[in-house]
Amino acid sequence: MNNHQLKTEIYAGNRIPAEHAVTLFGWDLIELGLAADHRRKLAYPKENVGFILDRIINYTNICEARCAFCAYHAHAGRIASYELSSDDICRKVEELVNSGGTQIMLQGGLHPDYTLQTYLDMIRAVKARFPNIYLHSFSPSELVFIAKKSRLSLDEVVSSLKAAGLNSVPGASDLLVNRIREKVSPKKCTVSEWQNVMETLA
Repeated sequence: MNNHQLKTEIYAGNRIPAEHAVTLFGWDLIELGLAADHRRKLAYPKENVGFILDRIINYTNICEARCAFCAYHAHAGRIASYELSSDDICRKVEELVNSGGTQIMLQGGLHPDYTLQTYLDMIRAVKARFPNIYLHSFSPSELVFIAKKSRLSLDEVVSSLKAAGLNSVPGASDLLVNRIREKVSPKKCTVSEWQNVMETLA
């Protein structure tokens, strides 16, 4: 399928096979954006488009995962480690709220010393000061890590976090091919564990 045929299929609203979809990586960004916008309009003709103003707060950069692509975690001699206090986190939430924001994503990787209680305290501190803020926080790998470290089931961890005020959990843009995952993120949860988190949250 050439580019003209591909464009015709896209604008007709037809599904593009994966082997042809990869050619979209070579398209001009504006042309790709226009095609995507056309498909959005086909799906939602009333032009109802929404957005949220949120903020990612990385409460620590101490992480055991050591993913091959990560330039974020504390690394001796190169990147200084840090841990935000509840007050530090709440100051950042306040900045967001003052700007009209409504959602926070708390993320921090796999901290070797944090327990379930650490996360519960973090959530409760935010919700005590900002009860209307939406907490879309932590990652599937973090939840699996918390469960293993706390020797609790995933259900127990999720129930506790929700009871404390967690509203939802992001998918974390994880690589869901075990062969690749084992090379770049061997210490994060497995694909089946990731799927289990998603099913538990559903």
